Amino acid sequence: MLWVRGHGIEREVAWQTDWGEEFGGSNPDKLHRLQEKHYEPVGARLARIPLGRKGARAAG
Repeated sequence: MLWVRGHGIEREVAWQTDWGEEFGGSNPDKLHRLQEKHYEPVGARLARIPLGRKGARAAG
């Protein structure tokens, strides 16, 4: 994310991931902690691919 910011992209960025445990899995508490600790400080948000929709894109 710091690389992205270093290249002039200032809007909120959505990192779209699968439901892997490294990205919180299906645990809402872990998702919330990841969002607060790693994503919000750099102006990003964690977005997940809806289950069963591999070609989906993050809204926004």
